[in-house]
Amino acid sequence: MAMKKNRIKKTVTSYDVARAAGVSQSTVSRAFRPGMSVSNASKIKVMKTAKKLGYKPNAIARMLISQSSGMIAIVTSDISNGKDPHLLPDISDELSKTGKQVLLFTLSCSTSLHVLLNRISTFQVDGIIDLTAQIDSRDLKSLDLHGTPTVLCTRHSGSSSPKIERKDSQADAKIIVDLLRGGGCRNYAIPTCSSGSSPVGTKL
Repeated sequence: MAMKKNRIKKTVTSYDVARAAGVSQSTVSRAFRPGMSVSNASKIKVMKTAKKLGYKPNAIARMLISQSSGMIAIVTSDISNGKDPHLLPDISDELSKTGKQVLLFTLSCSTSLHVLLNRISTFQVDGIIDLTAQIDSRDLKSLDLHGTPTVLCTRHSGSSSPKIERKDSQADAKIIVDLLRGGGCRNYAIPTCSSGSSPVGTKL
């Protein structure tokens, strides 16, 4: 009885999609990245071709090429979640609009802050958002995370900080993500929503 040989399924690449769609590989890449410049016609053509060929973008390959993990670490806790349960999903939604993925870390009584920050550093994240009000610039400075764009939620802020009026969790989420992406300044502080004061952005 003849044995059937197992066929190894060939992985479809962005170059395969580009050839089939009649576009460049860079156009395929831009079509799958939110916010990138690509014509609507080209994007539709790429998406239809990708679906036909069964192409799925390789996040790991993209990370290696771009030297960017595409991930934002969000540090939270049971306490911070309870005070504003809508803020975390709203931040996640805002980050997804920029093509970033959330990597969630929970600070608990059984996990020390130093261990948690060490764990975050191993993922080479593109940014950190702390919702626990327990991390400060000295914690980041003690690790390689000090050069990572960061939004720290604190309960206190200097009087010289520019005021930003709070509206709701969606508006607050947009402020936090905009601060993270802000040009020039790399680290910020923003009071927690439970503090009762308006969000403030300050350079640490």
